[in-house]
Amino acid sequence: RLVVTVTPAYVADFEAAFAGLPCHALGQVTAGDRLLARGPGGTAWLDAPIAELKEAWQRTLRDL
Repeated sequence: RLVVTVTPAYVADFEAAFAGLPCHALGQVTAGDRLLARGPGGTAWLDAPIAELKEAWQRTLRDL
């Protein structure tokens, strides 16, 4: 799986390039302090503070 950030001006081109493949828009980048990703139908797949996610990621690197 990949998470890709696409500039709004290129969203249509990106979606056209991946037409027919399992690809889904999760949301949009904001200045907020949470990562909120929604699945089809608007169901929240992930809703967590960015600081908490960053700490979890960095902790795995420190514990190597």
